[in-house]
Amino acid sequence: MKRLWIFAGLWFGLMPAQAYAADAALYTVPGIEVDATAGSANAARDIALASGRPAAFQRLFRRITPPTDWDQQPQLEGAALERLILSMQIANERRSTTRYLAEVTYNFNPVEVRALLQNNGIRFAEAQAKAILVIPTLNGVYDPQS
Repeated sequence: MKRLWIFAGLWFGLMPAQAYAADAALYTVPGIEVDATAGSANAARDIALASGRPAAFQRLFRRITPPTDWDQQPQLEGAALERLILSMQIANERRSTTRYLAEVTYNFNPVEVRALLQNNGIRFAEAQAKAILVIPTLNGVYDPQS
């Protein structure tokens, strides 16, 4: 009986971690390509990363909301959009003295995104269907002995 309680404790202890992992995957938007030119490389980087945020948010919004609600997407700019983002990962970064190019993964804050959508009365779903394999069969049509 003691082992059962230990197992149950471990199982329920891991559930929040599993829920967080599912949230992280759903609220992660990879592959946003950014490109900007400015007076310096740092200014170009800041402009490029800021320009990728709306595209990432739109991709996330369309992932978790039904197509009938896409016209209700809140138009966020600057600090309001930045508050929704937990972190970014930058890949394939290239820069010159005036230009910045990269591929960015934006990680959104699930709590903030949920609050935004709920406050605006926008329906959303956080469960993604698991992939399934459907194998068609023919009943009585094929006889391997023929």
